[in-house]
Amino acid sequence: MTEPASSLEARLAFAKSIGLILCAVALIWAAPASLLFEPAAPDQRASANRALRSLWFAVLHYQVDYGTFPPACAPDGGLPASLTTPIAYVASVCRDPYSTAVPAALPAQEASNRAASRRVTFALCALFAARLALMALGPARGRTAGWRAVAELLAGGLVLAAWAAAARALQPPALRMSALGALTLGALGLFGLRLLTQGALLLLALCACGAVFALMTARGILLWAAAGAFAMAVLRTALFYWTLHVMKAKRLPGPWELRVPGWRFLFPSCLWLTAASSMALLALAGSQLSQTQAIRALEYGAAPIACAMRPDFFALSSNGPDFQPDWRAVVLFQILDEKGPESAGQYLTQNLYDPTNGVVSRGDILLFETLPQAERKSQDAQP
Repeated sequence: MTEPASSLEARLAFAKSIGLILCAVALIWAAPASLLFEPAAPDQRASANRALRSLWFAVLHYQVDYGTFPPACAPDGGLPASLTTPIAYVASVCRDPYSTAVPAALPAQEASNRAASRRVTFALCALFAARLALMALGPARGRTAGWRAVAELLAGGLVLAAWAAAARALQPPALRMSALGALTLGALGLFGLRLLTQGALLLLALCACGAVFALMTARGILLWAAAGAFAMAVLRTALFYWTLHVMKAKRLPGPWELRVPGWRFLFPSCLWLTAASSMALLALAGSQLSQTQAIRALEYGAAPIACAMRPDFFALSSNGPDFQPDWRAVVLFQILDEKGPESAGQYLTQNLYDPTNGVVSRGDILLFETLPQAERKSQDAQP
């Protein structure tokens, strides 16, 4: 038996209402933490010191268990496999933030946000110019249509001017939160005027949720999904307005019969506000997301910490501010064989970073350790 159309519509409306409630709860929970968060580049020197300390403790724990340092696994000073198997003395690969595999400097976040704001401004100006051209080329429809066009252009100009002023005056976190608030206000205004369907409202809510959770998880696919939801909302709204135009031409009852004070100005104001805030939120979220991904590339795309190890000596090194290594494992092993650990230490520390010398050093940041003399002699005495 076929379900009545009214019952099906009621079920769909109930499902959309539940979706709107879930989106509202998600935005209230996640929006402040995501939109107000400003990604900051990690302190490279502090990151290098943490990585060196982690490896240093791992090697000392190995020495306590086996009485020697891990053997070298490669002439270029790679990380020995004995630190990870069968016992994991180090939980993950310790990476060098001064690796040559990552850029020395990040693009400025402020410049990236300004570029995103300019793109939104240019897009709004293009929409405004296109709407003005359509009005100029369209047929004249009397005094009522003329006043309606003036109200629409005035609303669009005010929204465009408000966005330009906000982009200049507000900091990026406040601008993102303002865009979300303006999107909510404009969409609810259109819905209250019965000029936005519940489905389009849900798509706009999903657009906002996608942008917020893209920033929270640093996943670009969520931002693309948010842009897709916005495009579907625009398409659905355009079809709805076309249907209203056809119904009005046939003098059928419709939502245009709603009359509130100043509704001819409220409608274009809410429409321009919704479009501008949606585009601003997506553009600013994309700018912040690209910055977050660049910072993560610094942390996870770097080369591992350089290691040079023998049973009686080990050295761990970060490239330092010059992004170039100042020693070679092959030369270090040669000095160890010919002159001993003391000369090897002098070779390593000739360019060592010293934070107390008052000079900007370009040397490596490193840690090295020598097996105590008594332990070396007992090890040599073993058959």
